[in-house]
Amino acid sequence: MKNVDFVAQMELFLEALFKDATARNNAIIFNYNPNYPRYLSFEAHKLIGAIKNLSKFYLNDVSNSKLLISFTLVSYSLSLVHFDIHIRCTSCPQKPNERLVKEAGELLKELNAKMSKAEDGFSISISVPLPKSGTFKRQSVEIASLLGKNAIIACDDENLFLTLSHELSFTGLKLSKQKSFESLNLHIKDAIFKPDIIFVQKEYLSDKARLDEMLTYQKLKNFYIVIISKDEAKSIKSEKMTTLRQPFTSDSLHETLGVVARNL
Repeated sequence: MKNVDFVAQMELFLEALFKDATARNNAIIFNYNPNYPRYLSFEAHKLIGAIKNLSKFYLNDVSNSKLLISFTLVSYSLSLVHFDIHIRCTSCPQKPNERLVKEAGELLKELNAKMSKAEDGFSISISVPLPKSGTFKRQSVEIASLLGKNAIIACDDENLFLTLSHELSFTGLKLSKQKSFESLNLHIKDAIFKPDIIFVQKEYLSDKARLDEMLTYQKLKNFYIVIISKDEAKSIKSEKMTTLRQPFTSDSLHETLGVVARNL
């Protein structure tokens, strides 16, 4: 069986799924722990095809909703990993397309995986072989330069907050996990605390007065702003500002951190 870079494959898939999500103003959160192996030895296109169908079961019908695609490593050995995969949505489709579910089930059957449906989504249980070597990817030298930098995360979505904070915990950043926008505001204005990087949901900066205030403090404290956005990036208001688009994998997050590292 050919070894595949599963994270890279998911990156391509999520790029395509993003277009389906934005068509109805939906947001996607992808959670695959960076501590999990990225190189696997199986027919990844079949699992990705099943996840695509189950995601579209919701995205093709619901609007203004959030879809979560989450991997949990249940058990592992030197040759095998077992995942529970959850595809959950905050809304239920009014006209469910059961054909998508049937096709997903057929693909999963070929992988000896099991699928179940709950009120809020689908679950997949699957065992995947590991390659004999090279299951992880080393962190870039650029990102390593961010070691010890102070970072703040501010977002109102619990799943997004937990996913991003967990991903960033592997980069060596010192995280001040201020979930609320009010806490973010207090930290920015604090005379003693100096953040280096601020991760903030785009919705918080949609208010012009709020954005202008943050840019004023950015000039005083020289921090970098990473806007978390569920849609395409708009015009950037500062040289020290970039966008992290949802859904993101560890690869796209690291690409964004690379931009930060080069300009911080």
